[in-house]
Amino acid sequence: MHKAVVDAHAQSGVGAQFPEEVWMKVLFKNAVEAWAEKEQEYMTTKAPQALWDVLAADSKKDQIKALRGLALSWNEFFAFVCQSGENLGYSYSSYRAHIDHKGLDRTKLPRLIRLRKNNAVESIGHTTLTPGQLKQVITARKVIHAKFLDKGDEWHCFFYTEKSIAGKENYQGEQPHLHYISSKWGIPRADIIAAIQSGNYKATPVHIDLIKRHRADDNDDE
Repeated sequence: MHKAVVDAHAQSGVGAQFPEEVWMKVLFKNAVEAWAEKEQEYMTTKAPQALWDVLAADSKKDQIKALRGLALSWNEFFAFVCQSGENLGYSYSSYRAHIDHKGLDRTKLPRLIRLRKNNAVESIGHTTLTPGQLKQVITARKVIHAKFLDKGDEWHCFFYTEKSIAGKENYQGEQPHLHYISSKWGIPRADIIAAIQSGNYKATPVHIDLIKRHRADDNDDE
């Protein structure tokens, strides 16, 4: 689902009868409680040894070797993130870049757009765009995520596009995957972030296969 606009002052729907500061506190409390439970799960989940090997590797060559053939789940990845912070002192940061297709006028977008697996388009809110144009908003956009682990001058970056984790890139029969790069590759961290935010990043030779769990809505929505 593509979120075009967030209306923080909506006066209808769940929570509308309460002041905004009240339901925001409730949402925050629920999020904290949910995270506490999830963090415990991550701290007790075993992360693949290859990820620990890549942190200890002395060179780019050794890092590529350590990650060759690795396949992991999101649970294993975030277990690694949490445990590397708690046990090894790495800090975690996340970046997201959203690049619309050329010529898109965002003032014409509805509040929400949903593209179903059968290519049917649903939207909420006023728009002058046709269903075909709304579909293009979703299919032609580029969304890039980058997850960094930092410790002093050392950093590790795992990055992916929404298409790469959906198996819509030309890799191993549409295998969902992540990419990896680090401070040992000779490229400044700031340059990596700038390239991701502009959408002009280059894929790396490291592909980490992503094992996706089946969800009930996998056959429903994009």
